[in-house]
Amino acid sequence: MSDPHAGVRARETLRLVSPVPALVALEVAGSAPWRRKLLIHSTRRRDAIAIMRGETPIAIAMFEMLERRPRRFEIAMAFTPAARAEVRGICRFAQLTLGRMREAGFMVFAHVAESNRPGRRIARAAGFVAAGLADRSIWIFRGNRR
Repeated sequence: MSDPHAGVRARETLRLVSPVPALVALEVAGSAPWRRKLLIHSTRRRDAIAIMRGETPIAIAMFEMLERRPRRFEIAMAFTPAARAEVRGICRFAQLTLGRMREAGFMVFAHVAESNRPGRRIARAAGFVAAGLADRSIWIFRGNRR
């Protein structure tokens, strides 16, 4: 009896890398010089995690605790084009990681521009809701309510 999976390469799992290597930050940033500079600076200044599939960077998540509000974290994300195929895994990572932070009493929020429809869909799928503030770009993590 032959193995039906013989010769089929198994898909590598998503893995997390921290600290984020500078070369990974540059690859996620793409060719725009301002974005390259911003991601290198942000990954050095903030707690950051690279989401990888094998050796391919998918996204970078950066966390920053607010100085004047020590139980509040801002999350910022940068995605590569390869992230399109990984949305479910990225959202699951966010639900698990941010859910633990919420259970520990932290509030996690993100800025999502109203014009960023894909970003809003991903934020909603990851468990964020619009905060309902005057600044309509602020979304708060509430978790998955299923």
